[in-house]
Amino acid sequence: WIVMLLGHIGDQTGEYEKNKIREAIGRYDELWEEWKELEKISPSCATIYEPNGFAIRGHLDIYGNPEIGISASVDSYRNLK
Repeated sequence: WIVMLLGHIGDQTGEYEKNKIREAIGRYDELWEEWKELEKISPSCATIYEPNGFAIRGHLDIYGNPEIGISASVDSYRNLK
């Protein structure tokens, strides 16, 4: 959420808090790796979590669309200059 919120603010203002966004992306990546490891060691672990669950385009967007989900949103801020 931090990546998407800071990214959205930057989209609106034209000024991005790049260090905070990079830090949040790093943490996001760490947590997804941990989640994938849990899935490997405990495949019967119930979850609804997928990297395509949420998006912000001014508002929350359609749930479950991988082109606008959290993964796509995070990826769009990975290479801020």
